[in-house]
Amino acid sequence: MRKQESSSSSPMAVTKFLSLSTLLVFFVFASKAASSPPTFKTTKLQNQDQENEPFVGVNIGTDVSNLLSPSDLVSFLQLQQINHVRLYDADPDILKALSKTKIRVVISVPNNQLLAIGSSNTTAASWVGRNVVAYYPQTLITGIAVGDEVLTTVPSSAPLLLPAIQSLYSALVAANLHTHVKISTPHAASIILDPFPPSQAFFNQSLTPIVLPLLQFLSKTGSPLMMNLYPYYVFMQNKGVVPLDNALFKPLTPSKEMVDPNTLLHYTNVLDAMIDAAYFSMKNLNITDVTVLVSESGWPSKGDSKEPYATIDNADTYNSNLIKHVLDRSGTPLHPEITSDVYIYELFNEDLRSPPVSEANWGLFYGNSSAVYLLHVSGSGSFLANDTTNQTYCIAMDEMDGKSLQAALDWACGPGRANCSEIQPGEDCYSPNNVKSHASYAFDSYYQKQGRAAGSCDFNGVATITTTDPSHGSCIFPGSKKVSNKTRQTVNSTHSSSGVDRLRFVAFGSSRISAISGIKMRDCKLLSFAIFGVLFLVNGVIGEDPYRFFTWKVTYGDIYPLGVKQRGILINGQFPGPQIDAVTNDNLVISVFNYLREPFLISWDGIQQRRNSWQDGNFGTNCPIPPGRNFTYNIQVKDQIGSFFYFPSLKFHKAAGGFGGIRIWSRPKIPVPFPNPAGDFTVLAGDWFKTNHYILRRGYLDRGRALPNPDGILINGRGWNGYTFTVDQGKTYRFRISNVGLTASINFRIQGHKMKLVEVEGSHTLQNMYDSLDIHLGQSLSVLVTANQPVQDYYVVVSSRFTRRVLTTTAVLHYSNSRKGVSGPIPWGPTTQIAWSVSQARSIRWNLTASGPRPNPQGSYHYGLIKPARTIMLGNSAPWINGKQRYAVNSVSYVQPDTPLKLADHFNIQGVFSVGSIPTNPTGGSGYLQTSVMHANFREYVEIVFQNWEDTVQSWHIDGHSFFVMGMEGGQWTPASRARYNFRDTVARSTTQVYPRAWTAIYIALDNVGMWNVRSQNWERQYLGQQFYLRVYSPAHSWRDEYPIPRNALLCGRARGRHTRPL
Repeated sequence: MRKQESSSSSPMAVTKFLSLSTLLVFFVFASKAASSPPTFKTTKLQNQDQENEPFVGVNIGTDVSNLLSPSDLVSFLQLQQINHVRLYDADPDILKALSKTKIRVVISVPNNQLLAIGSSNTTAASWVGRNVVAYYPQTLITGIAVGDEVLTTVPSSAPLLLPAIQSLYSALVAANLHTHVKISTPHAASIILDPFPPSQAFFNQSLTPIVLPLLQFLSKTGSPLMMNLYPYYVFMQNKGVVPLDNALFKPLTPSKEMVDPNTLLHYTNVLDAMIDAAYFSMKNLNITDVTVLVSESGWPSKGDSKEPYATIDNADTYNSNLIKHVLDRSGTPLHPEITSDVYIYELFNEDLRSPPVSEANWGLFYGNSSAVYLLHVSGSGSFLANDTTNQTYCIAMDEMDGKSLQAALDWACGPGRANCSEIQPGEDCYSPNNVKSHASYAFDSYYQKQGRAAGSCDFNGVATITTTDPSHGSCIFPGSKKVSNKTRQTVNSTHSSSGVDRLRFVAFGSSRISAISGIKMRDCKLLSFAIFGVLFLVNGVIGEDPYRFFTWKVTYGDIYPLGVKQRGILINGQFPGPQIDAVTNDNLVISVFNYLREPFLISWDGIQQRRNSWQDGNFGTNCPIPPGRNFTYNIQVKDQIGSFFYFPSLKFHKAAGGFGGIRIWSRPKIPVPFPNPAGDFTVLAGDWFKTNHYILRRGYLDRGRALPNPDGILINGRGWNGYTFTVDQGKTYRFRISNVGLTASINFRIQGHKMKLVEVEGSHTLQNMYDSLDIHLGQSLSVLVTANQPVQDYYVVVSSRFTRRVLTTTAVLHYSNSRKGVSGPIPWGPTTQIAWSVSQARSIRWNLTASGPRPNPQGSYHYGLIKPARTIMLGNSAPWINGKQRYAVNSVSYVQPDTPLKLADHFNIQGVFSVGSIPTNPTGGSGYLQTSVMHANFREYVEIVFQNWEDTVQSWHIDGHSFFVMGMEGGQWTPASRARYNFRDTVARSTTQVYPRAWTAIYIALDNVGMWNVRSQNWERQYLGQQFYLRVYSPAHSWRDEYPIPRNALLCGRARGRHTRPL
């Protein structure tokens, strides 16, 4: 059982590839199961379906005087709605009593039986026959815990542990129960050393000869790593370092969150850090497909004089918040897509346990079944009926002045982290639209989130507690027992007793069938999984390169990036969204669940989608993901390295967030042209508006009005000094900087530090030194920064370029041993100087001797020796059309069709677009509206000239390709301008700037068949028409040139009702 020590654990990152043959075999099995009468197999399918959701169970210890009889115990479990239990033995009376109930049970092999079982296959077979086969399936035995904390409590038995597990597993195989009953062993947290920060955690190396084979066994059998994790002991051993609130899951201000300096992941509670430490420890042993199951966790309600924090209040707070944390499916910072199942220690106070006092006081109930304390878990599910407190609510007091209420409302929705999404426009609790009504909802959200704790309903005297449910109409308050008819079910890829590879495929399959509707289709789910798996493998992400799986939940949420509450778009609760890490040629399987009330799409800036424009994520190629539905992107980062980002491409959502970084690492056998840095930071910077995105869209753009000036600059979603990069003196770090803004170029600099440019959008550059760097809209680059200055903190500065009012923001470069904050003036940067920026742009050159994503040097591709087949000139303009402001390319202002162009092209749907609907040179005529598509031939080598006659800097991007920036100059481009081209070492990238009243010329090899977006990266101009599509066409219609339409492709508009491909 548990020991007084600290620990850690964490989910996996990369899952194994399932072969097509395996899925085909599974498909045949699933077909049988789905068509069978309700027998043993269909029972299994139903059980698996229920286990897809994360759960909270309880441990049942029996050192209790007057323990309930087995039948009374089971009745009590059913009364309390406890559906998962773990026993510390295999008590036959309890197993009999559990028969024909829905309660799932993990049984245990006590430590004193390891010798017999580990030494004899016959003894193991007898144990399985006596304790599993005799009861299953009438009693739902789901797992066997072999021993308990063997490696730390009885190390002399450690050599017997794996043999015992393997013998029991062989017995399960012989009984054909190995797929139904998983087998593992619970570990103490202390087998993990250096657990904080989680990224540096590792297993005790003296235990590696036992731990590694054990993990390999768990990986092979799809079983979880069981960990006994107690934040209580972490807090007690680290008082003054670990805040109590952090251990108890209480809301924290950002300054109190634990930040892993190596990953920059923010930890709001100790348990998540412990779980992630386990995942990092497994990763250090190259085990990445084993999930963590928390076999014990809890908090004592009473202790002796040396245990002052063992109190009823703390125990209530910890276990209530733990339950909510699991059932909210929030995952961990490392793996938000995976929520570990947890068994609370324990059901009853074991009053027969020996001292200290706390040992007898971990239970939720006394032995007579009365509650030790009343949990506060309302709204988080049906687990535990001992939440029997009289329901109370926190609401705004009558006749309070509006200013005081507004200030309290702002605090609740901001620093208080109340869930205020339901009082946003269009949501159920928006009406009545007054400060008192909105404040009441926010106050109650905070109050319930704090477990209705004393003092949590005050808000400077403007709030009061009531026993009357304030819900009204369709507006259901957080503390209400009423059931909203609004779908709130979430979909999660966690499955407690399966390897992650199989685990996540199940989640994808089930979500394709039921979306987020809450409709259960248990008998069909496994069949849908198998079909989906087969379809997936021939879908477009092809090959034996590694697979990485991601599950993203897209939601609204309140954000305060510039100190004003806004409705943001969050991915897995994060703003900015989670970072994607991949290696060249990796396959990325990204399942996106849309919880917004409007359609949603994600595009992948700079990712070339080789042969696969089906996954590009623009409306010209993809149908949006409808509200309450999911779509899985299948992307291969083929022959790419470098720094990129993703963003929402629809409805001006980019102004609400939803963006995040993408890092593509070089394969180990292909060296990068610089030593490995000590750390790698992503910097997502850009201009930002305080106005909500839907007001910018509806109130300005849709009415043909230009946007106002932006209000500020953000660095990783935060304003002035809101973000910190921690470095060690003398070490070198990589900063990957992307301009994810909407309307402005930016300049990046670090006080007192030089920057060595090493990469631009996947191209290694000559390693020139810079004091500051211009980064235009949609561009990304990497610099190396050496922390070689005196120990103190320094400003990281981002300011706007070429704007009437210069916007500036700062972050902090913090030397780890610094005791001195930032000081001195913010370093100056360029403002409107064009010549300075042009000169810098020309200095960015290709590193000809460095290898790119392939082992051959970048300079082996002699782009300048290839003669372009033709020249295309693109001129931007800002016409007024029908009395509204629009933007155009060669006088054509793009309008979205009713059907994605790629689908219309594939299904040969007439009337959606016409090829050649945009001229290949400026006409000088008046602007007009058109769904503009330009024709291009596959493998054509083309010169494109961007001609800008306006007074603003333009930023142009081409999806699906990189191109060579040949030259840029003021004035009108003519054929004579080629004399100033760089034919030797210009950089290859996917986004280029065009300065005012100037031109930029590129060479591009159109070697990627598809429908590709050519657009302004100024999101106002893009939204109002400065874009078109380039149809790169091959008459061969071969899979060698382009993958077929994905079978999971969403169909909308005039493509609705058609079919992708038959099975």
